[in-house]
Amino acid sequence: MVARIRTVAFEGVDVRPVDVQVQVSGGMPAFTLLRL
Repeated sequence: MVARIRTVAFEGVDVRPVDVQVQVSGGMPAFTLLRL
């Protein structure tokens, strides 16, 4: 299953868009954080 969420993060008075994508599947647990 894949889910995609669009939200924002506050940096001082600026607003930065954040795109979160999640995939849930069987197997070994893993966590990957990408900053593009």
